Amino acid sequence: MGIARVLQELVGWLDVLASVAGVVVCALRLGRSRWIGLLMGGFAVEALVTAFFRLVGLLVGLAGGYENLAVAFALVSGVGLLGRVAVVAGLAGVFADGWGGAGGAPEA
Repeated sequence: MGIARVLQELVGWLDVLASVAGVVVCALRLGRSRWIGLLMGGFAVEALVTAFFRLVGLLVGLAGGYENLAVAFALVSGVGLLGRVAVVAGLAGVFADGWGGAGGAPEA
């Protein structure tokens, strides 16, 4: 495996780590807004989808074939899209609850 491939894989796994960090941050603030659970779920879905693509890409790269994966990639991409929509909806809800106001401080 060349250095370019290793760097590509590393960046992909950092994306998974960022989504997992989103889950952890949301879990620490579960009671602060009714929207945090939706945000946490969205980040969790993103982490799972990104990990799926990273693992499949790695395994297919080692095996050398992409047959019959188009449907699986399309389905997982759709699930990933739902995760992103959940994150955006959760953020919109949190901001509507007052986190994005003039003071920017979360409500108790």
